[in-house]
Parts: sequence; C-alpha cells; structure tokens
Amino acid sequence: MRRMLWMCVALVCASVQAQSVDPQALVREVVKNEVQAQMHPQPRWSYTLEKTNASGTKVTRIIETRDGLVGRLLEINGKPLDEVTETNEEHRLNELRRDPSQLRQKLVRQERDRDRVLKIVRALPDALLYSDVSTEQGGKVRVLSFRPNPQYQPNSFETTILKAMSGTVRIAVGPKRLISLNGRLLSDVNIGLGIVGKVQKDGTLDLEETDLGDGIWEISRVSLMVMARAVFKRLDLSVEENLRDFKRLPHELSGTEAIDLLLRNPQM
Repeated sequence: MRRMLWMCVALVCASVQAQSVDPQALVREVVKNEVQAQMHPQPRWSYTLEKTNASGTKVTRIIETRDGLVGRLLEINGKPLDEVTETNEEHRLNELRRDPSQLRQKLVRQERDRDRVLKIVRALPDALLYSDVSTEQGGKVRVLSFRPNPQYQPNSFETTILKAMSGTVRIAVGPKRLISLNGRLLSDVNIGLGIVGKVQKDGTLDLEETDLGDGIWEISRVSLMVMARAVFKRLDLSVEENLRDFKRLPHELSGTEAIDLLLRNPQM
C-alpha cells in the first residue's frame, strides 16, 4: 500500500514538473525527439498507405527496409487493380528487383523528401510562438496554441509557409512526443517574392502520430490542403496520407527481400 502511495506521489510530481516547462522549451524538446526518431528509424515496419491527391486515391502496402521504402499498389479509387494494372505492378517490382540502381535512386528521392520534412520540423521552435491552452487525460497531454514569430526569417522554401501559420499542437507530456498538429494559413504566402507564385490563405496542415508501444511513435496521418497560384495557373497542391495496419517486422530486410515478400503476398 505504501509503495503504491509513493508511486502515485511520484507520478503527480512528474506531471507537475512537466506542466511547469515553458511551452517554447517543451516544443524544442519534442522536436529534438522527433528528429532523432526520423534520423534513426528502428525498428522497421510494414503498413498500408492510403494517399489522396487531385489525381485520386491509391492504396499501397509499404515495407520499410534498409534500402528505403518498398511498396506494392493494391487499390485505385476504392477498387482492386484490374488484370492489366496488376500485371504492370508485378513487372515494375521485378524490374526493381533486377536493377539495384533503381532501389538506390528511390532511396535518394525518399531521403530528399525526408529532409524537406525535417526542415519544417526543425524550424518549429523558432518559427512559431507557443502558449498553453489546456491539458487532457489528467495532465498526460498538453495542448498549446501557436502563431507566427515575427522575428523568424525562413531559410528555405519549405519553412516559408510557417511565417503565416497559426493553430494548435497536442503533446504527450511523458515521452515528449507530438500527438497532433493542426495549422491554418492566415494569409497568402509568396514564393520567390511572389514572382514564382503564392500559396493562398486558409490552407490547412494537419499531422497526427500514433503510439505503437515500447516508446515507438509513427506518423499516421498527414493532410495538406492548399491551393497555389503560379504565373497564370491555379494549382491544387492538396494531399492526404493515412497510414494504418502497422506490423512490426521481425528483422531488418533488404529492398530485394521486401520485393520478394510483396510479390508472394501483396497484403504482407
């Protein structure tokens, strides 16, 4: 009984200590953990990715490997692949398997995409100003609002959008991980001083992470709903990605091994 009492006291003290952390400092710690997780992704997983953009919706089974992400297309716009598309997908995977240079090229592109995301994540503590809003789940979750930091000077195209974004973040206090981010553009954002184009106001960015246990968090939803204007064109840059059906892999796979698995069992 006494041990349980001391455990409860310790939990309360830890919660109070976490709540006393300055919001800006808390976000900085969260970002440090998020970057670390992205740079050292262990263990590996397979999952189903549903991606929707202006072209429609595709569902793909993805396997994380030491050679990057490998996937097999399963559905297009809610329908299973027809015979021709299925054959083409198997041919694509077999070609990828036979030519390791294609895997290396895919990995380079994936790392480039990851670096773009990391630029935004790393900028969060400096580009935005945070304030407490509330707590949830008995103090286990801390809700912060954010607004643009007028002193911030973006150093890349990716971080420019943060100059006009406000919204809220939900943070898991204990592990200091991001549960969700919901942002909205307060004004148009010029690209290349407006000469290249502009991202229009009222666009939204939503991000969610899921706790998979054992201290492992994975992004489970990314939604970017924005319209842009470039020269005389109006562009729909909206994209939504939902990740589900996570399965932990028993050991790290090569890209070739993952392809073989997907060829034998598309659902993996």
